[in-house]
Amino acid sequence: MIEVSSTLYFGGLAIAAFAVDRAPLGSYGAASSIAWLAVTSGLSLMMRKPFTLGIARTTVPRELWSRPAFYTTNVIITTAWAVSFTVEAALLALLVDSSTGLIIAVKAAGFVLPAVFTVRYSRSAHERAATARHA
Repeated sequence: MIEVSSTLYFGGLAIAAFAVDRAPLGSYGAASSIAWLAVTSGLSLMMRKPFTLGIARTTVPRELWSRPAFYTTNVIITTAWAVSFTVEAALLALLVDSSTGLIIAVKAAGFVLPAVFTVRYSRSAHERAATARHA
């Protein structure tokens, strides 16, 4: 999902770059790319295919993929990323003319916070599953 969406977005930007004289998104390039990720992650949830499923399947044994808890965990993690992308895009749009340091801080937080949540929530879900198997 992310791969296809990113290809469409950046392909569209490449075409626009050759079709217009000025940068298609101007100063809002960073905000729009993150907004695109927010839309992509939201659509993946609406399609009932959270974008984190593909990533999770590379680290979780195949026998767990069909379990409801595996899917639910990915819905929750994808939702966290979607919220983060949405907030980050809005802040980047608002801060477009702000200091570089502030913009970098927003970008870093927009990645670090959901990444930390992903690691912690995944670990917690794994521990709950292990406890349920041994109970």
